[in-house]
Amino acid sequence: MNRFFLVICCFLLSTLAYSQNCSLDAPVPIPFSDTVKIDLDVFDVVNDDLSDPGQAVCSVDINFNCNEIAGLEMWLVSPGGDTVQLAGPVVNTGTFGTLGSNWDITFLNDNITPTAEPDFPFDERFDNQINLFLGGNYTGSYFPFLGSLQSFNSGPVNGQWQLILHLTPNFSLVDGSQVNDIHINFCDRRGYFCCFSEAGQFADLTPVTACQGASSLSTVDLGIDFPGGTADSAVYDYTYVVTQGGRIVAFDSLPELSNYPPGNYELTGFSYQSNQRDSFPPIDTTFLLDTLRSRLISDLPPFCGSFT
Repeated sequence: MNRFFLVICCFLLSTLAYSQNCSLDAPVPIPFSDTVKIDLDVFDVVNDDLSDPGQAVCSVDINFNCNEIAGLEMWLVSPGGDTVQLAGPVVNTGTFGTLGSNWDITFLNDNITPTAEPDFPFDERFDNQINLFLGGNYTGSYFPFLGSLQSFNSGPVNGQWQLILHLTPNFSLVDGSQVNDIHINFCDRRGYFCCFSEAGQFADLTPVTACQGASSLSTVDLGIDFPGGTADSAVYDYTYVVTQGGRIVAFDSLPELSNYPPGNYELTGFSYQSNQRDSFPPIDTTFLLDTLRSRLISDLPPFCGSFT
């Protein structure tokens, strides 16, 4: 265990040094009369067997825009080659398109969730022959057009899944259709996590002594290096965890300790996914840093983060 030590008027302050599956990087266009294949790499899932009774595809979340939904076909393929058609078939309406429309919907496993909640007044199966979508924004849940997500019942979970789309021109012929995001929800999701936080590592663990209120405590130089590079600042933020006796007493964006009373403190750098800040534990001086560290490296972490 590495420690970074500071002494505030003969009171010890030490900094502990401790040294984890994703959304689309950008929208994927769906051109007319073309087949689009989106590779989805799944990794680190603990229960890697789709034939296991405790494992299955519980649902699939997908967000897409489509200017001609009646011409859209969509399939999901597992690493073992099993295929389920999520949307279809091609229907020649001849009279309307869906220019500017968005679907932020969920495909359900009917063996697990027997009742869907489609957008009114549409059928719960995503069938272009029945559901004559007009322009608008849709947020319901549906069953696949052909087959069931329960059909993904063999082969590995980890590996390359694939979303295949084909858009047949019908009415609008206006480009702009695209997949914005997709997420496969496994029933046993242990280990299924997308996290690329980077807290760095201490380069210098030399003890430092300072008195309460000293200017050197205004911004404590922890000497943290990032040999692997820093995390993407558009997605991740950085803060410092202040603890006493192993208990978290503060999260500070700067290692500012000049206003702290004399005592024994520990500091560690903390990189986390910025939109998950509300998931931090409460500051009530009873939550242990080691508890948070253990949870973040577990198979089911509460949010994305890593420590120095």
